[in-house]
Amino acid sequence: MKPVLMVALHFPPVGGGGVYRTLGFARHLEGHGFLPVILTGSGGGAWVKDEALVRGVEHLETLRVGALLPAQALAGRVRRPFWQMAAGWLATRALVPDTYLRWRKPAVRAGLERLRRGDVRALYSTSPPDTDHMVALDLKRATGLPWVADFRDPWIGLGYFRPLTPWHRAAHLERLRAVLSNADRVLTATDGTRAFLEAALPSAAPRITVIPNGYEEEEWREVTPARFDRFTVVHAGRISAGRTLAPFLDGLQRFLAADPSRAARTQVLLYGPHDSPQAGLVERRGLGEVVRFVGQRPHREVLEAEAGAHALLLLKHLSGRFRELVPGKLYEYLASGRPVLAVVPEGPAAELVRTMGCGWVAAPGEPGRVAEALERAWKGEAPPRHSPADRSIFSRRRLTSRLAGVLEEIT
Repeated sequence: MKPVLMVALHFPPVGGGGVYRTLGFARHLEGHGFLPVILTGSGGGAWVKDEALVRGVEHLETLRVGALLPAQALAGRVRRPFWQMAAGWLATRALVPDTYLRWRKPAVRAGLERLRRGDVRALYSTSPPDTDHMVALDLKRATGLPWVADFRDPWIGLGYFRPLTPWHRAAHLERLRAVLSNADRVLTATDGTRAFLEAALPSAAPRITVIPNGYEEEEWREVTPARFDRFTVVHAGRISAGRTLAPFLDGLQRFLAADPSRAARTQVLLYGPHDSPQAGLVERRGLGEVVRFVGQRPHREVLEAEAGAHALLLLKHLSGRFRELVPGKLYEYLASGRPVLAVVPEGPAAELVRTMGCGWVAAPGEPGRVAEALERAWKGEAPPRHSPADRSIFSRRRLTSRLAGVLEEIT
């Protein structure tokens, strides 16, 4: 068994969408001859925790270093007031590479101490946060160990945010190129992220491999679908000004107006954090009795709600900078087998819904299309079904075999 040091600030019992890819790899790598050693944060002050997520990885050696940073606490309350939103906006754009940069030094010290034992055969890091890659870069330079850098998203300060100043842009680009130059292999979750990285450093292109996000097959075998006594639409994940409810709410209003009695027989359940203005959108439309912000719940409970829903809502950022992003929750939605209502701009996420035949796509600004999809879901007119064989290509177990192949090549 070859030990691999996995650098991941966010790891269970810390929850949230950013942990599931790394968690899945950690769960299944042992089946391919690699033993994960986890270098992560302490989890103190985390805004999402789910103790059940550690099942299957509780036996792994885990090095917990330092407390979560104040900037992180600002970024993640279940309902963020305006002042927290403003502080978070400034912090995420002013700090390079991100708001977790202070974790770098203590994490490197702990990593080097563990590596002195001499048994670790490779390094793996995952982002965001991009600070994870900076930690791995320091460890790579100090030890020469082979390193896989996994980008779940593009480098945040360049890919999704506009740098505040030319200095910020240069600083981000310098760090990104250092990661791409020194990593023995680079993974991305989407073709869009691969293209972004190739543009940043064309010479890295031959070392970049796409391994998409996926779902935990074993988790779904144990899920009992929730039973709802009303027509139920479920959304899992964060809702904010960028990933706003507004286009969906416009369509929902049309759907309810077609038959006012539907309001008493319809509910929209929103699992996860939200910015306070999003609750205002619901109230101003008079939808407070229909749309409910459930908040953070254990992942198992969310899966049960998804499995029992009449439709699953997918939202994306409206900015063109996020066009290539495929939300991780979409793969989870695919595993549920329930119809997906994707209120998203054109791009890879919309195409995946169409390709898998698992739902309906309505562009933001098309409330009639949203209402039509809700009408079909209300009547039980499900979209063309994708088969389990189709979606099985996204199982974490199968995807981990591809990561193991990469690790075999460099160790």
